[in-house]
Amino acid sequence: MAQQEREYEAEVRVESQSRWIKTTVRARTQYDAKGLFEAQYGKDKIRNMRELPRR
Repeated sequence: MAQQEREYEAEVRVESQSRWIKTTVRARTQYDAKGLFEAQYGKDKIRNMRELPRR
């Protein structure tokens, strides 16, 4: 059976604005979500990642 995508939220550091913003991604696992955040924002620019409850 195919695994469902879930939404994950994290705070990411935006250096151009010198602040943290909340953003979400859709991924199958928390590991995949972390990879997406790191690919887009950089390894040390992520904090407070969590899975959002299903709607």
